[in-house]
Amino acid sequence: MKLSKHDISFLNSKLDQQWDSAMTILSGNYLRSVKGRFDNNEQVSLNKGSLRVAHYSNDKLDQRQRNRLSFIEPFGLTRKTDYQKTRKFPVKSLTGARWFYSYNESLTLAFETLHQGLCPGNVIAHITVQLSAKYSAQIKSEARGIRKMTKCMHSMLQKLLGHPVRGFVVLEGSGKRKGQNAPVTAPEAFHAHIVIEANHNMVCMVGKRRDASGKDISKKTLRRFSTTADNAICIQTSTRRVRLKSSPGTLDKANLDSEHGEIDLSLADYLSKSLDEPLVRGSKNFVLWGLTGEVKKLREWKHGVITELTVLRDNIRADLASGVHPGDIEAQFSKVISGRPKPALAA
Repeated sequence: MKLSKHDISFLNSKLDQQWDSAMTILSGNYLRSVKGRFDNNEQVSLNKGSLRVAHYSNDKLDQRQRNRLSFIEPFGLTRKTDYQKTRKFPVKSLTGARWFYSYNESLTLAFETLHQGLCPGNVIAHITVQLSAKYSAQIKSEARGIRKMTKCMHSMLQKLLGHPVRGFVVLEGSGKRKGQNAPVTAPEAFHAHIVIEANHNMVCMVGKRRDASGKDISKKTLRRFSTTADNAICIQTSTRRVRLKSSPGTLDKANLDSEHGEIDLSLADYLSKSLDEPLVRGSKNFVLWGLTGEVKKLREWKHGVITELTVLRDNIRADLASGVHPGDIEAQFSKVISGRPKPALAA
């Protein structure tokens, strides 16, 4: 007996739900917050009182975030393990400005691997280092400058933290620099974004100038690589989400509220924005630390799952188009996912 139009519509809807649920896992969206926030340029306009929109709500911020997440698709349709081009899609700000949201396969997998392998009590730390003229010049002038400097950073962090370093570092070009003891402009300057697993109490050591006794230890910390500015090193172990205190409410500085939560995958997305613009020809702008093997296994797992799920989805759609009941859709999706155990990650 053929299915009715109502039954076909219902089962197609159920198929879409199962597919979306699987894609949330395979795209990494389960590690991206569903709570919206004001973008940086919106915060600047709000602080200046120049935003033309008078009223808004946190519900609208959340809906905007869900819309953005819907554009993020999973990688894994090919087995190519080389550097993958960053994907981008346009988004619109409340200021009227348009910009591109970016995400990259290598950083997505690296962050997911890092997050899943966290040891109890450890956190993901984001360390930004404004590099000195010496190291900026090394990056620009030496073919292996990035690899050489990041290898040195890795060795230093391992000694400071007392355990193998897991994470990644992304290098970016810097614009004008302002701050104490820093030049107003620094052409050809760079900064490093370091994302690692660390003990919350120990990570503060990586940017210190002096120890408890007052002894200069700057050559044994990341200060060795930075400018002399006091704010040359920034350490974060949480992310800041700016929303409205009163919602719905007026869009003004007095009605802004800051929420803090754990660092999520949106950080890796943010850091992917300039990966398609190599700082040095023939060299990547990022380096993985202690994650390469795990990232490869996770990528192979995702490739296998998404390939099988695609075939399953197409077969179910063919059955429905013919009016044939495809069976228990949820059970079939679960069987594919459970049939390929997710690779164990370090912890």
